[in-house]
Amino acid sequence: MSDGVGYALLSLLAAGVLDVVFARYSGTHRVTSAYLVAIGVVVIVGQAIALAVARVPLAVDAGAALWGMFAGAVVMLANALLVKSLAGINVSLGSTIYRLNTIAVVIFAVAFLREAPTVPKLAGVLLGLIAVILLYQHGGRGGDDRLLRASLWFAIGASLLRAAFGIVSKIGVADGTDPFVFMLYVGVGWTLAATIYGMLRLHRVASPLREVLPSACISGTLVCLVASFLLLALRTGEASIVIPIANMSFVVALLISSASAMERFTLRKLLAVASAALAIAVLTGA
Repeated sequence: MSDGVGYALLSLLAAGVLDVVFARYSGTHRVTSAYLVAIGVVVIVGQAIALAVARVPLAVDAGAALWGMFAGAVVMLANALLVKSLAGINVSLGSTIYRLNTIAVVIFAVAFLREAPTVPKLAGVLLGLIAVILLYQHGGRGGDDRLLRASLWFAIGASLLRAAFGIVSKIGVADGTDPFVFMLYVGVGWTLAATIYGMLRLHRVASPLREVLPSACISGTLVCLVASFLLLALRTGEASIVIPIANMSFVVALLISSASAMERFTLRKLLAVASAALAIAVLTGA
């Protein structure tokens, strides 16, 4: 096994665990500013430690910093919507939709960058939609169809924002900015956006920091691990190999949620996971 594949598998594992942690949190808590800000702070600290361990010098570039903070705001909102969606749908459905952000990238490229809608791209999009349809039936966590539909749209919104984060990040590191330094900017942007989010929701009841801090520390650490392992994988392996592997994390999320009795593992879900995995493989090679 190459180093790139090994790091990609570690990113996959961390992302799968993160989705389950988000689902468990959403079952007992609302998505509050305190929770999101704490995650951002953990990301900043984690990336600073990663920079120190990797001995990467911190050379501040204003342009990259602005792109990084913008990317951080986008991915913060994406994760906030993901957590919110998991309050109403099973982990398998929410995680699969979120990790199928590759479909959104393809759609954006065809719509805005005038890329050709080739047969492999259309086939990948179709396979992804089949996976979501297979998981949609009995995908709710409370038996409320309205909650299921609303949560589904939250998950779709999160996936679109995650795709946008990838595009913004690509622009941000185009001038040679070190990815680990860029992730530090992302952490700052995440924290600032979460703070503004809290200021706009002052009329809502917020959870005390002591109640959300343990979950936020775990979530923030996992966010750092997902990003850092993926960056290491991209440094040592081919993007066309490591990115599809990392995006298969919904398989881990389904296995963990099934093993912990959060949801039942069925043949329908197995077929959906296989279809989603094939969709990512087809789209990446398109």
